[in-house]
Amino acid sequence: MARDPLAFETLAETAKAVEMGPPPARNRARFPFKGTIALPGLPLIRVETPKGDTRSGTDRDGNPWSVVMPAHYGEFARTEGVDGDPVDVFVGPDEHAAHAYVAHMAVPGTTRYDEDKVLCGFRTRDEAEAILRRAYNRPGLVLGLRKLTIPALAAWLADPARRGRKITAGAELAKAADDDAPRCCGEAMTRCRCKDAWHCSACGRRGRPETGKSAIVLIWRR
Repeated sequence: MARDPLAFETLAETAKAVEMGPPPARNRARFPFKGTIALPGLPLIRVETPKGDTRSGTDRDGNPWSVVMPAHYGEFARTEGVDGDPVDVFVGPDEHAAHAYVAHMAVPGTTRYDEDKVLCGFRTRDEAEAILRRAYNRPGLVLGLRKLTIPALAAWLADPARRGRKITAGAELAKAADDDAPRCCGEAMTRCRCKDAWHCSACGRRGRPETGKSAIVLIWRR
């Protein structure tokens, strides 16, 4: 039975749960921040909508929308995204997750790039993508996904020359693979150029499906 990627409330003993602190001392009057989160090595996160709260608004066509947030959502203080506002971020449950993910978002109804959404505190691509599916129910909004280390993200956000620019640090992940693609390190594997083997971008393993099996069974190559 496949593991539900959202069922990660109980963290491993080596993980540390993310805790939300009080709102910033100097809060904004309109839509005040509900709290703050300090992740190691990253700018302070000001939380607009805590997990479980409802976020609502009106889209560019004037249609109202609302969603119960599947994770804490806010912004990195003292940063600037391509829209001129601070960089948006979803925060998962694991304070010590080694990698962050960056979703390149589209202008709704188009394939044009709009802005970035960072996802921190998620241990795998599966967990990050599950949050995006819960937060955005309109298909086609995510143009691509990148994976980068926390130090690489921190360096990008702190670099004055990169303020207001699309985040291109780290590695761009392959598009979602076939539904029957095997998984490794919490992520879907991609086909090798030979088309009869699979490759894990996280650990470098390669394997091929065993013939005569309805499900893919990998025979690992050293």
